[in-house]
Amino acid sequence: RGEIADSLLHQGAVCLLLITVVLVVPRHSTVLTQSGGHCMATKRKKKTAGRKKSAKKSARRPAARKKAAKRATKRKSSGKKRAPNPAFMRPMQPSSNLAAVIGSGAVPRTQVISKLWQYIKRHDLQDSKNRRAINADEKLRPLFGGRSQVTMFDLAKIANKNLS
Repeated sequence: RGEIADSLLHQGAVCLLLITVVLVVPRHSTVLTQSGGHCMATKRKKKTAGRKKSAKKSARRPAARKKAAKRATKRKSSGKKRAPNPAFMRPMQPSSNLAAVIGSGAVPRTQVISKLWQYIKRHDLQDSKNRRAINADEKLRPLFGGRSQVTMFDLAKIANKNLS
């Protein structure tokens, strides 16, 4: 039994030596095998697939972060309705230019924007090509400061300037 174990141990050491010689030897150099024959060390392929995978991983990472952020926001809501900000709900008096469009009564800021949009939709003043743009008519031109067109993002600014 001892001779067989020694023989297997010796063969394992030779195989290990052969493997290390083949892996360490630079490409295109000859290597002697155990039987004394010549063999050529082959060129290793470049790992281009690894680079592509890393690019894909980086593209996937932001999506995973967004999912985590969405989960966090869902946990926040405890079933209670959010109370509106009292500053938005306080009735304010519109200027004469704004009163011509929405009416002369005191109205909260949120209702001012809603009534402006109702007027815009009713009179078809939204631009047909660029839906973010609002075309001015005779009543809106003084509100828009003489401009013939404003963007929907300017409506809040315009409303705030014309409320007191």
